[in-house]
Parts: sequence; structure tokens; C-alpha cells
Amino acid sequence: METLELDKFGLREEKDHRILFGQIAGEQLYFKTNIDKELQLRAEPFLAALLLPAMQRGAILRMPPELVASATFVDNLEVLQDVFTTWFPTLSRAHIEVTTDARDQRESGCAAFFSGGVDACYTLLKKNVELSHLIYVRGIDMQLDQDQLWQQCLGLNRQVADHFGKRLVAAETNVRFFIRRITAPQIGWSQAVGCGIASVAQAVGFPQNYISSSNTFN
Repeated sequence: METLELDKFGLREEKDHRILFGQIAGEQLYFKTNIDKELQLRAEPFLAALLLPAMQRGAILRMPPELVASATFVDNLEVLQDVFTTWFPTLSRAHIEVTTDARDQRESGCAAFFSGGVDACYTLLKKNVELSHLIYVRGIDMQLDQDQLWQQCLGLNRQVADHFGKRLVAAETNVRFFIRRITAPQIGWSQAVGCGIASVAQAVGFPQNYISSSNTFN
């Protein structure tokens, strides 16, 4: 059985940013936030991003023993694999090897991913009372090299956040392109979007995150 194993991982600070990174199959995955937002050096972001690539191969998905994941999270990945094999019969179950803990301590707050689109605005209005933060991610809704568009949209989304009394977290990741590179051409973003966005949620580390939905389970 093939093994996908994370290596060369870490969390570093630069002048204006914090960056969580790891490498697998020769490709680096990263998550970046501004310096004032903590990132979580744990296994969950990598497990979320790598679940479908591992299922594509029917592989062992192995994390370094230093990186731990919530036992509840790992149990839920088993349920999620039931869902994905129902939706996409060509996928096979992956075997996950990771150190687990109880993880009952996380940063406080409730966040929703917010692109400024119709679905995101609906979630903001529906969950307004619960939400403390909005998360806007470069690399999900626009290309990583679209600097001018990113700054323009970031400014507009910050105005929305300010209007509703929420804090806006600006994040960046290459998870969309990372999944594409290590699975091409079989796994498209339409299949991987949930796991990709969830990997950002796990990296940022709020105890509750809302992702605007699209299709029903059926």
C-alpha cells in the first residue's frame, strides 16, 4: 500500500506574516495569516488537505508523531470517508496514522468564510449573532498572483466586516493548487473544495467555522 507522509513541516514568523507549512510528495503546502493571527501547528490542516489525495490512491496517510490531531476530528474523517466513497465510487478508503489528543483548548470565537459573494453574505446574515470573525482567503476565490484585485476585494470585505462588527482575518493558502498538483487530473476543486476550505479552518483554529454550502447530501 502506498504511503503519503508529511515531512519538512513547521511554523515560522516573517516580518508581517505567520506561515504554517509542510511538504508531501515533493510539493509544499502552506497557510499564511497576518502576524497578529495565530496559526495552529497541528496535524488537522494537513489531514484535511490530504484526505482526498490519499483516498484517490487508497493509501496510508501518515503524520509525523510530533503533530497531533483531535481524536474526534480523526473519528469524523472516518465518517467523511463514508460520504466521499458514496459520492465518488472511484475513491478508496485511506488508512490514517496520526497521534491523537482530546484537544479541548482552542482560540475562542466563531468564524465564517467570507468572499463577499451571495452565499457568504447569506451565511453572514443568518449567523450574524454567533459570528465574531470573517475569514477571507487568497488562493481560494482568486489566483495567488492577483495582487491588485486581492487588495481591492480585501478592502471591500473589511468594510462589510466593520459594518457588522466582525473582525476580518486575511489568509492565504496554495491548498487549491497543491491538491490539483498531487492528484491531477482526477480530483478537481469541485470535489476537493470542502476539504480545502476545512484545512484553512483548522489552520486558523477557531472552535467553530461556517462554510457556505452548495449541494445537498443527495
